[in-house]
Amino acid sequence: MFTALHSALGIAPTDEFTNEMLDRLVEERIAERQDLDFKEKIDSKPTRPESDVKKDLCAMANSGGGVIVYGVGELPDMKDHAGKRVSAGDYSPGLEQSYRSVATAYISPPLRGVELHRVEHPEHEAVVVVVPASQQVPHMYFTEKKNATVLAAPTRNGSHSEWLSEPEIANLYRLRFQREEASSREVDEVYSKVAAKRSSDGFWGVGVAVPTYPARKDDVTERDAIMARFAAYGDPLRLEYNGAVSPATASNYRRGLKCWTFSGKQYDTQELLAYVELHENGVVTVLSRLDRETFSTGDQ
Repeated sequence: MFTALHSALGIAPTDEFTNEMLDRLVEERIAERQDLDFKEKIDSKPTRPESDVKKDLCAMANSGGGVIVYGVGELPDMKDHAGKRVSAGDYSPGLEQSYRSVATAYISPPLRGVELHRVEHPEHEAVVVVVPASQQVPHMYFTEKKNATVLAAPTRNGSHSEWLSEPEIANLYRLRFQREEASSREVDEVYSKVAAKRSSDGFWGVGVAVPTYPARKDDVTERDAIMARFAAYGDPLRLEYNGAVSPATASNYRRGLKCWTFSGKQYDTQELLAYVELHENGVVTVLSRLDRETFSTGDQ
């Protein structure tokens, strides 16, 4: 994975967050940014009304996503910079569940895809929270202001949070609707392209899945395609049908235009019976003949 924390440190993607990474934040006095925030303690009760977790998550999501590091504090001589490692507080599965509940149940629309990563340390345990770049901004939450309950929409401005103005909120809604229209057009276009591959006889099923949140930041490699094949082998639905082989598990996969394709054909006639595309932007398409037994373990 590659996050705002990696970018701030100038390092390549890693599989996990480490103490070495957090130590470097302190050693190099890395500054907070719009997509990087440091906090000493993680709220042990993030669902309580006065908790700042809702505000912090909304602000980060509304400004393009980023990383919140709990367990890093400032020093008096350098505000808004990583100054020391501290203990973020006790970590438990219950805390993680509560934190995720804030993102999905206390924020509107629900902020999905928030990741919590525990970085264990004998004295300075930390929690790194990755907030996705949401396609459904603005995200808001209910709060009390002047004895009234209002919807608040915060955003990040450099290293600090501030409130979105009414024109800014209106503009974000306009952009959201434009993205939704573009996504709908993409679904229609991909559907038409894949459906055109079916023959005129028989009954066919066509499925298209377009991610709500960005699925990845780099191209889908051959290794990714191979890993998708292996994952398909263990799919519970496939195993339920006596180990039937889906197109994604077949060996006849190849590089297409900005995607990897998997095709399943009749053994003797080479008639196309099933087809899968795994796109670089996370779009997945499936085409399958429904009135024929597409594959069985005996065919391979």
